[in-house]
Amino acid sequence: MPNERYVASKGGPDMLGGGIASGDMAGVTQRNYSHEPFGTALAIALRERDSNPWRTNLKEFAQEVQIPYSTMRSAAMGRTQPSREMLERVAAKLGLDPTYFREYRISLINEAIESHPELAGSIWDYVLGVLDLAKGPKESSK
Repeated sequence: MPNERYVASKGGPDMLGGGIASGDMAGVTQRNYSHEPFGTALAIALRERDSNPWRTNLKEFAQEVQIPYSTMRSAAMGRTQPSREMLERVAAKLGLDPTYFREYRISLINEAIESHPELAGSIWDYVLGVLDLAKGPKESSK
């Protein structure tokens, strides 16, 4: 989906909210990433998928992807981490890349660091740099 991105919104696993916003990025392909927890990201994606007014609920969707409802609900509520397999099945059913879900990206990053421990320092330095930038300019002392 070039020139489209998911926009974060409030909502939970059974409260479907959010939407897709079009961007004017002339030929730039932007990956669809959610920065929301799994339950909210899933709710947004389900809403985008289902155009009928009766929308799929979490229990019905769990049946569609053949994941026990209790497992899906626990992950959607943030009580447990969704497995990579769960994220892949959910993403495939929704026509999304699994990297749409932040938990999947975090899992890949963790695996990369475990496989290549020499990356840990560089990644940590990068994170510290981003956090320092987020704080804004430091006040000058007089």
